[in-house]
Amino acid sequence: MVDKSSNIRKFLQIFFILLIFQNTTSCVQKSITIPDHFIETLPPQPPSSEWQKLNQDGNEFEVQINNGQLEVNRFNGISDCELKNIRRNIVRY
Repeated sequence: MVDKSSNIRKFLQIFFILLIFQNTTSCVQKSITIPDHFIETLPPQPPSSEWQKLNQDGNEFEVQINNGQLEVNRFNGISDCELKNIRRNIVRY
C-alpha cells in the first residue's frame, strides 16, 4: 500500500519541476525576422534639429511581432504617449 503523503510529495515535486522548466524556457530570447528593406540606424541625439524633426513629424507607427515577423504599420488611433525632457522641462504630447 502506497502512503497518501508520499503521493502528494511526488505530485508536488513533479509540479515544481514543471513550473521551473516553464519559467526558464519562457525567458529565452526569441528571434524575429526584420524585413529586408529596413535600415538599422542610430536615433538622433536630443535636442538636435534631426531629433526635433523626428518628434514633430506627425507620423505615428505601431510595431507588433506576429508569428516571429516584425510588422510596422501606420497608427491611426488616439495616441496617449508623452515625451518629457527633464533638463529643459519640455512636455510634448
